[in-house]
Amino acid sequence: PFTNTDFYWNVRLSKLLLPDVSGRTAIRLLNSKELLKYTTQGGTMKRRQELEAENPDLFCSEEMTKKLLLDLDKRPSRKDLVFFPGIVTLSYAWLDANHPDPNQAQLKELAPILEWIMSERALLVMRAQGEFRGFSQLDAADGPAAPEFGVFIDFMCVHQIRAEECNTPQETDDFNPVRHNFSLLFAHALTMQLRLTETPGGAGERTFSSRGWCLVEDMLATLVKRPEYRLNISEWKNRIQRFGAIASDEFGTAAGWQKTLEELAAQG
Repeated sequence: PFTNTDFYWNVRLSKLLLPDVSGRTAIRLLNSKELLKYTTQGGTMKRRQELEAENPDLFCSEEMTKKLLLDLDKRPSRKDLVFFPGIVTLSYAWLDANHPDPNQAQLKELAPILEWIMSERALLVMRAQGEFRGFSQLDAADGPAAPEFGVFIDFMCVHQIRAEECNTPQETDDFNPVRHNFSLLFAHALTMQLRLTETPGGAGERTFSSRGWCLVEDMLATLVKRPEYRLNISEWKNRIQRFGAIASDEFGTAAGWQKTLEELAAQG
């Protein structure tokens, strides 16, 4: 059973994210920088087993994961400071029972958000180091270690149980701890939950509000998180599009978001 302390500190969480004595890791976080590059180059969601063989650089190293866990331990001294924490989870509806995102639609929705959060973390790093003028300097202890952060997407980060074929004993052993403890990632007070509540392109009955896992993740994320650590990507995008078009480029990268913000400012 979990205690309230587990949702604020990282002892149990680290057991999921770092290698055990046998060198196996239950959950491997994705490196935000590498994931953004992978997505903009046309990469699609694949099972962790395949990604580890084909694109091992997509994952956070053990050293990086340790630094991200230290980021999670920080408590900003200013209560008004949104810290943009080092671990982000994605809640989304699978578009198909066998594959969550066969046409890359959901990764495309995520891409500009990854870029935005890295930009905000880079700004915090510079402010903590006194290298950015125009904003008040932060205490060094309040700054993140680096702009890059860890991303949890279930299909890509956890060994998948395959219905159509036999699993190896190691895959089953690696999956069981996640099944019993994944709630720590979503319920932790200082992880950020990203929510894709609108299914890109429509998915029939497979909508966010009708999926059990989505609702469970949502409930877990409301236990102790501050509201600003829960971002509805779909709602945010819709609000922006009411005032101005996102960039014409496919992924809505930095230039496009800046253009939209300028249009908003011009309209008051």
